[in-house]
Amino acid sequence: MPKARTDPEERFWPKVQKAENGCWNWTGCTCQGYGWFGADGRPMFAHLWAYKHFVGPIAEGLQLDHLCRNTRCVNPAHLEPVTPAENSRRGMGAGAINARKEYCKRGHLFTAENTYRRNGHRWCRECDKLKHWIRRRGDASAPRVQGPESTFCRNGHPRTPENTYVSPDGRRNCRPCREAADRRRMDRERDRAHGFVPAEVAL
Repeated sequence: MPKARTDPEERFWPKVQKAENGCWNWTGCTCQGYGWFGADGRPMFAHLWAYKHFVGPIAEGLQLDHLCRNTRCVNPAHLEPVTPAENSRRGMGAGAINARKEYCKRGHLFTAENTYRRNGHRWCRECDKLKHWIRRRGDASAPRVQGPESTFCRNGHPRTPENTYVSPDGRRNCRPCREAADRRRMDRERDRAHGFVPAEVAL
């Protein structure tokens, strides 16, 4: 006699550990840093199953974004359906990080008057002026403008004393970002050790 299937929700909760910050951290199998859960006869991302089960279907063309930036979190309250473009802008890739910057590398503010776009990239007009100044003078030491000290890291974590540490080279670093990077590294190593290949693209 075939074994009766266990209710997915009964299998879901033992794999969830609720944190003080509201995250529901997935303790089961992971893939590329995301929880992995078998339901409805096929494997899927745990946060995707949680949202569909506790909230409802996701509109066509939208993806789930982790508002808490914790890819292990399966709390539907920490998930928001967004367009792929918005999901990319909120991400941690180089393009998304640069899009969130308010100052250029020389400290000039990216205002509408001081910014122009070329080949899909954002450029600073003041920096262009400095480049012309360097060419005319033949001097590589252009004056640099010091922008205000950021109160948030590039991923939006507040730079509080508890969240920040200084590396040996004198740079300020974000503890939550470091911890998230360590978790992603351990997840990748575990996935490689088990030869796990994802069947879906992570949302």
